[in-house]
Amino acid sequence: GAGAWYVLAADQSTAIAWQLPWGMPGAQPASGDYDGDGRSDFAVFDSGAGAWYVLAADQSTAIAWQLPWGMPGGQPVSGDYDGDGRSDFAVFESNTASWFILSADQAAVIAWQLPWGMPGAWLNERAAQPTQSSSTPSF
Repeated sequence: GAGAWYVLAADQSTAIAWQLPWGMPGAQPASGDYDGDGRSDFAVFDSGAGAWYVLAADQSTAIAWQLPWGMPGGQPVSGDYDGDGRSDFAVFESNTASWFILSADQAAVIAWQLPWGMPGAWLNERAAQPTQSSSTPSF
């Protein structure tokens, strides 16, 4: 069956979307603000095909439909790498420790096979998030 999203408002008062069918089995979630409206959009990365599927947060527009970007087997690590206020399409390929980054408007390759890290390394959700300045560690 199709992948499903279960979304709860940040204040936990209401479900924003309940079982939204978007994605496919085995795809990895890669939400981010791909259209720059200030809200996270629904996105998945099909690591078998190296393709992205992005649906706007209001569920009205497919921002990217089967965008071929990244390497099969890579991990999605979307983020605003160029500072334009929109999440860019990024994949980390652990076998070669390479990053593949494409701008949100798909007009510019920010990094093509940028080696950073160690082969065999893996990223988790915490590693892809910006750091916070605090004297108390948060885990």
